[in-house]
Amino acid sequence: MLLARAPPSAFNSPALSVRAFRRRRLAAPGAAATAASNPPSLRVGQRRKQVASVANPLVKHCVKLRDSAAYRRSCRRLVLVGLAPILEICRLGFAAIDCLLLLDGAEVPGELHELSGGNVVYVSATVMKKISGMQSVDSTEAIAVMHMPKHFCDLGDDEGGAGLDASFLSPKRILVLDGIQVKTMSDIPPLFSSRLFV
Repeated sequence: MLLARAPPSAFNSPALSVRAFRRRRLAAPGAAATAASNPPSLRVGQRRKQVASVANPLVKHCVKLRDSAAYRRSCRRLVLVGLAPILEICRLGFAAIDCLLLLDGAEVPGELHELSGGNVVYVSATVMKKISGMQSVDSTEAIAVMHMPKHFCDLGDDEGGAGLDASFLSPKRILVLDGIQVKTMSDIPPLFSSRLFV
């Protein structure tokens, strides 16, 4: 994906928002539970959406989106795991959020409140683990089901390398990583040292 816009300033970086989000969550668990039970977005008579079972159709849909590229293409939807990437994509205006899944007890970050259109579903840690496909969900508070960005170019299997050749006329290095899960910098194997990213 090529970005035509400048990256957001350091003041508006997703890392700062993630830290503020975690601080709010850790500082007052009772306040977070109270806020979650009466969030300001709920209208009179509207109930808070909650999913606790991995057999729920929404959970099955999200897992299928995660696992099947053909299903993602047919639905034109994708699953984005983690608050920082969700905030970054939303700030750049590349995609709209269909559904925001938050871990029970978490608050909706102010920036995502409008962008999610109030379609927020609170899920258990078991559901979060099932949808994300990660071994541990300790630092995963949010998952978003989003529209595929309009500028996203799906080269497909039938074009082979012709689509890539046309997209990158000058020689460039492209590093594609899929399914990488690194908890700390000490977990990075020597193969993934900084010289590969220069």
